[in-house]
Amino acid sequence: MKTRNSRIVLLVSDDSAQILTISSVLRQDGMKVLPCGDVPQAFTLLEKVVPDIIITRLLMNGIDGWRFFRLLRSAPFEPLHSIPVIVISSSPAFQGGGFLLRPAIDAVLPEDAHPSQLRDCVRDLLDGDAVRHAPGVLVVGTNGTARAVGRFFENRGCAVGCAWDHDEALRQMTARRPRIIVLFDGTAGVNSAAFLEESRQRCRGACPIVIMKTPDPSLALRYTAMGAAACLCAPAPPGMVYETAREALGVRTLLESEKYRSTGAGGAHDGRTCPLCSAPVLNDGTGSGAVRVMPDTSGSGKSEEEGIEREERLKSI
Repeated sequence: MKTRNSRIVLLVSDDSAQILTISSVLRQDGMKVLPCGDVPQAFTLLEKVVPDIIITRLLMNGIDGWRFFRLLRSAPFEPLHSIPVIVISSSPAFQGGGFLLRPAIDAVLPEDAHPSQLRDCVRDLLDGDAVRHAPGVLVVGTNGTARAVGRFFENRGCAVGCAWDHDEALRQMTARRPRIIVLFDGTAGVNSAAFLEESRQRCRGACPIVIMKTPDPSLALRYTAMGAAACLCAPAPPGMVYETAREALGVRTLLESEKYRSTGAGGAHDGRTCPLCSAPVLNDGTGSGAVRVMPDTSGSGKSEEEGIEREERLKSI
């Protein structure tokens, strides 16, 4: 195991004052800090050095912290997937960006956090004292696709349980407390509606993903109102189920962690409510109503131009 004096921290932020403060604290703790002012500079450095931990600011000019993280966890950068990532955020959701918190992010700290809090977080992650593990998964189904989905999650480090009927599914929910539940609609002995209600009561914050036999928008809306995080149509490829589950779990983790954050006129918009109304935009699994999606009517032309510029920057990396 590396000593603290030999550990390398990659710090990505376009705030020079923040870089100075964080670097000073971590260097006093004996760590080597490699500061980067933007994401392209960080990727250039990653070609030469493999850090022990990465700290990135969320809101940055150009490529923001969410997109940086998503790139880090993408297939071309698989050798870097085991590196812990800490996100520093003034707001836990990128306003208007649609970038979702991924479960593989190891910590999210507010920008006004005391430097010692960040230092302790880095210590815990590097020393292995922090809990870092893939979310538990429960797959409810008996067909070959269900088994393939289970193997897909297992191959990515998840602890997977499989259930073939309602009673076994409830038993495993109680024993495992899974964060992700994949339900194959129409499984013999399993009433999907009743099961979704049970999962909402027993595994608060879990993400049920329903795999439907045929496309049925009205049924999908009904399942969503019952707490399903997403509905996919069979035969859904295991990779699609996996990515959908990761995104959904990220949203619910974000909502749960920011449940008590102010969303009034004086507070920052945190992604839980639409700027135009107080209705939830994302389904957090606790409401009984259908999810309302409000269009973004402010500066749509500018947002589109910024999105195109951002994609062009990504291509240049």
